[in-house]
Amino acid sequence: MEKVRTTDIVIAAATAVTAVAAIVQGCELVSGSKDTAKLANATLSASRAWIDPEQLGLDSSVESGLPLRYHIRVVNSGKEPATEVVWKVNPYGAPYIPEGGSFDESALGKNETCAGLHANPATGIVLYPTAAPTHVIPMVMENAPENLSILEKVRERNQSLIIDGCFVYRTAGAEHFSSFRFFLRDVPGPSVLLDKDGKPIPAWSFNAALSGNDVN
Repeated sequence: MEKVRTTDIVIAAATAVTAVAAIVQGCELVSGSKDTAKLANATLSASRAWIDPEQLGLDSSVESGLPLRYHIRVVNSGKEPATEVVWKVNPYGAPYIPEGGSFDESALGKNETCAGLHANPATGIVLYPTAAPTHVIPMVMENAPENLSILEKVRERNQSLIIDGCFVYRTAGAEHFSSFRFFLRDVPGPSVLLDKDGKPIPAWSFNAALSGNDVN
């Protein structure tokens, strides 16, 4: 009888050890799976396209009225082309931002230009990874009554011009976006000057805002 009990105890102990080993191994497999997924995501992020709207610039003067022409310099800092690239911009006026003064950017609200915007294989363009030059995309603030009112207030320094925008594109088999916000920083004098050859040089510049920028 004692021999049977001893045998039972040995079998139970061996079963418990086997169960614990199985649990430990299972935990290691789950942990290893998570580490593999993290590594795969990191590798994908490092190799995909990344669209960065890095700068806006004036191409016509505020004083000349509408249409107001400007451009966006965009760089693809990733490793593969961004395809089906589309974009949307929304110019609007905000309370005047004084140079060197404080401004509550929360008053501008959320940048909504990405809402409903999707990469489009029919109308979208391809932005290749950039080694030296950036991609320059011309933009126009159209001749419309609401824009005319905005520009008049900007010219009189009663408002500041804000440009919200969004790029949507495909890379690594998925859709991604890059939203941005810039404001036009005025200085004393006209918005555009002429050099000795008569070439226009912007005196007012677009500065990146602290809010309204996002990427995925």
